[in-house]
Amino acid sequence: MLVLTGCASTAHLQAAHLAPEVREHPERLILVTVANPSIPVDSRAGSTTHGYAGFTNYNVADSARTTVAALARDYELEQVSAWPIMQLHVHCVVFAIPEDRSRAEVIERLIHDRRVKLAEPMRTYDTLGAYNDPYVELQHGLVDLDVADAHAISQGEGIRVAIIDTGIALDHPDLKGRVVAAKNFVDGDDAQFTHDRHGTQVAGVIAAIANNHEGIVGVAPAVKIIAIKACWQLQRAPSAWS
Repeated sequence: MLVLTGCASTAHLQAAHLAPEVREHPERLILVTVANPSIPVDSRAGSTTHGYAGFTNYNVADSARTTVAALARDYELEQVSAWPIMQLHVHCVVFAIPEDRSRAEVIERLIHDRRVKLAEPMRTYDTLGAYNDPYVELQHGLVDLDVADAHAISQGEGIRVAIIDTGIALDHPDLKGRVVAAKNFVDGDDAQFTHDRHGTQVAGVIAAIANNHEGIVGVAPAVKIIAIKACWQLQRAPSAWS
């Protein structure tokens, strides 16, 4: 996925368009990268060695093309898309595997092939489109845990969770109404209690309000929190959530 993301986000890469098969039949596809030595393209008269755009242009080296052709022949693969990643000096290729072959078996053989830098399945991901919280797309754990499906059954209503940590920002907009009790077993500094970062972050992962256009989504956004301060920060922070 890192390779694919890098390819998609770099505007000056050549031939980075994916074939329709990539979107239609991802279960039969694999992504392979091979070494692609840098070959500078001849610059125009009066230009610098880096060109006017601030980077050097590169093509796919003959050695990379030869390696890709050999892999396709040796493993009976069909190339459906390809593009170079110049910064990493590799060439990315999406191959379709034969219908009578196991994708896992092909990948296992490829990762032990010395010509191959990387081999992995074409991955598909479901996004948590039901939430309007701005950072939900960064919460990959919610996808791994199928939290969106679980929320359709329960969001933790009627459950209380004790967080034994540092203090918690009781006025944090993503925890509004979630903390029903708080106790400080460290000191009498109630002001610092509400500025502690770690306990606030833990509380957010557990119980951040969903669909409030704020921050993240909690794993159980309807639970109530009992905040128990038994730990403390070595240095005081001006704000737990600024």
